[in-house]
Amino acid sequence: MYGLHWDDHFAIVSWVVLMFNALFTTIAAMKGFGMRSRFLTSPEIARANKWTIVGQTFIIIGIATSKGAVALFLARIVVKRWKRIILCSIVGSLLLLFGLCAIWDFARCSPVAHVWDPSIPANCWLSAEAFTTYSIALAVKTVELRGLSAISDYTCGVSQCFRFD
Repeated sequence: MYGLHWDDHFAIVSWVVLMFNALFTTIAAMKGFGMRSRFLTSPEIARANKWTIVGQTFIIIGIATSKGAVALFLARIVVKRWKRIILCSIVGSLLLLFGLCAIWDFARCSPVAHVWDPSIPANCWLSAEAFTTYSIALAVKTVELRGLSAISDYTCGVSQCFRFD
């Protein structure tokens, strides 16, 4: 059991993509993100939004890979096959649904610049409101929504309460 396993690789990928998130968020701040909009021109606001959205794409991938690393670690130490299947299913669903979220952020409008600059006319197959609803459904647990991210956290956490044999 020496060496790197799948969970370790997922943790490394998570660290790298979260580092890119920090990089692009820093660039966004240097371009004006976080400043009061009255101090920025419309092109400056669009430029800051662009780098923020690029950074958010990396954090979406980082969330999926970090949660996947935990689930794969647990899958490595459980003995029962059905528990491994549940944990690996969590990893697969996280990668698929969060991956779609990361792709759709850019692929939902043509031209793509409309995503960070709504003043550009575009043809969008997924509205900003629908995309936001999808993102929230993935990320949070509220009274109305049971987000996949929260469900995976609870599943991995509760699995610690039971024996792994």
